[in-house]
Amino acid sequence: MTMSTNPHESTASYNATAKFLHWLIALALVVQWVLGLTFDYFARPTKLALISFHATFGTIILLLVLARLLWRLKSGAPGLPANVPMLMRLASHGTQVLFYLLLLIVPLAGLGLRFARGVGINFVLFTLPSPLAANKTLAHDFARVHGLGAYTLLALAGLHILAALYHHYGRADGVLQRMLPASWTPLLPTPDDSGARH
Repeated sequence: MTMSTNPHESTASYNATAKFLHWLIALALVVQWVLGLTFDYFARPTKLALISFHATFGTIILLLVLARLLWRLKSGAPGLPANVPMLMRLASHGTQVLFYLLLLIVPLAGLGLRFARGVGINFVLFTLPSPLAANKTLAHDFARVHGLGAYTLLALAGLHILAALYHHYGRADGVLQRMLPASWTPLLPTPDDSGARH
């Protein structure tokens, strides 16, 4: 729990586990996006190795997302400040639901794509074999869902970042600080409280 002297700021913070999973998944997604956008710049052997790593890493992200979702259901989340308008509350809730859906759909579609190509997932010490026979049509369908979902997730992440910055600099309501590790807070420029919306 973090306390604030600004009556318009949220006084509740996400717990340490929620913060850890949030930033770990965010970092993992950045790695995935970079890999997904740069496959074709490498020679075939390197490209295939990167795709294999991308698939394995995506499976790990899926497990992390499931862990975060279970933790969220168990521990809940702090409420928004009282002065946040209802429309913004609905937008926030809808964005979170969409985030979780995409964070499940995108890696699952990636797994489906891999399996529909008749290829398993390599975890170094063991390989999870494909339960499907190679099927070009099915692989194409999974590829479309995976690609469209990934770009939608990227766009949503951009909006999420802009919304967080707006809460911090436009409303000064403490929403951004709720998800920041305590050690990061001093590094974040603090807006003039007089500019906060009431």
